[in-house]
Formats: sequence, C-alpha cells, structure tokens
Amino acid sequence: MSKVMVWRTSHVVDLMNLSAVHILAGDHTLALARAEDGLREAATMSNSYATAGLASNAGEACYYLGRHEDAIRYAEQCIGCEEAAHLPFALTVIGLACAGLGRRDEAERRLNEAQAMAHDTHDHYAEAAAWRAIGDLAVAQGDKARARPAFEHSLALYMQLQNEVEIAQLRARLAGLE
Repeated sequence: MSKVMVWRTSHVVDLMNLSAVHILAGDHTLALARAEDGLREAATMSNSYATAGLASNAGEACYYLGRHEDAIRYAEQCIGCEEAAHLPFALTVIGLACAGLGRRDEAERRLNEAQAMAHDTHDHYAEAAAWRAIGDLAVAQGDKARARPAFEHSLALYMQLQNEVEIAQLRARLAGLE
C-alpha cells in the first residue's frame, strides 16, 4: 500500500472519529459536514468500513437536526456496506428517525432489532443507546411501565461503561417516570 493511500485511509478514519466527537459535543451541523467530507473521500477508495461509519454518523447527525428522511437514507447506506460493527447504531438511527416521522411500529421494530444485534455482538455502547431509545419511544407513547425497564437496562450498561453523562441523563429520565 502506498504512503498516499495510507494517509488517505487515516484521514478518512480521522473524519469518522471527528464527526463522532462533534455528535457527542452536540454540534450536529459540524458532525454532518465532517461525515459528508469523509463520505466523499471514502467513495474514491472503496473503503466500506469507513463508509459505513461515516454514513452512520451522518445519519445520527441528521436525526438530531430533525432531518429524519436524510437520517434514514444515510443509515440505510451504512447497512448496505454490511459492516457488522456499525449495524446496531444504523438500526438505532432508523428507529429514532421513524419515531420522529410518526412511524411508531417501524421505529419499535428497528430499535428492538438494534438492541438484539448489539447484545449478540457484545456492543455495550450500541445496546445502551438502543435501550435508551426504546425507553424514549415508550414514553412518547405514554407507556411509562414499558419505559422503566428499558431505561434501567440502558443505565446498567452505561454504568458498566462509566459514562457519567449518560448515567445522569438516564437517572433524570427514570425520575421523570415517577
């Protein structure tokens, strides 16, 4: 592999990671811009792993920006890459976007699929996110009894991962069910 190809691959992976950091920081516009930059570059390299990660990040950013159809399109692009590491998050993005579009049955199906896949692959981050989204969907449907165990599962996983931000947010969600 040439030095240029190694640099380009590294640069695309850097853009994938940078877009994820912007998502965590709440700067979804910049996250989407970095993910789209990376997708353009990854397309010239046939790098399915990077394409999947960037598409998943772009989908998540679009969801947070209220661009639900775009979120689904990017998440489906991720799924089309058939990169197992990114599938649970892509399914979670589709579930969230479907919920945002009022397609509750499809949202529930996709979120449950994401949770099961993440559990089977021992992806605790993706599983915790899926459980949290399942709980949020249950709350939106007025089903606090179904939301509680979902939030509790998510909380337990985030406690294992020592993610204090998510722990605090889930504790607040659980307190809101009282």
